[in-house]
Amino acid sequence: MLEFAGSFANSVNVAVEMDGVLSFHTSYNEKYSGLFNMDQTALFMDNPGKLTIDYRGTRNVDIIQGSAENGGRCSVFLCASATGEKLPPFVVFAGVPGCRVADEVTAPSFGSIAVEHTVQQKAWCDHAIMKEWIAKV
Repeated sequence: MLEFAGSFANSVNVAVEMDGVLSFHTSYNEKYSGLFNMDQTALFMDNPGKLTIDYRGTRNVDIIQGSAENGGRCSVFLCASATGEKLPPFVVFAGVPGCRVADEVTAPSFGSIAVEHTVQQKAWCDHAIMKEWIAKV
């Protein structure tokens, strides 16, 4: 099965690079400047440590969990071309569009101008968020 998968991958590479959309370009930069790879990853804003502190000999040590006010997660989209060009990061926060968090995130004074921001109810990438990423970035 692995041999078949490798053979298939090689045939796709040949079809794309030699016979297909990339065959008419002459230089490496021309050829691969339109080839991008995007991935998303979770970013935990309240990452508790692995240590707890209490008096020596204490039988039970309470572990402090992240609070709803300070804890949370967001998704970050990162994208780069095969030539090394990096697109601006796209950060998806948890929040309902049109509510307080969305207003804060979309305000011009929020964050860096080099980063795009938006909200989704669970900070996930769904169809609407992907379309927004394509439009903004």
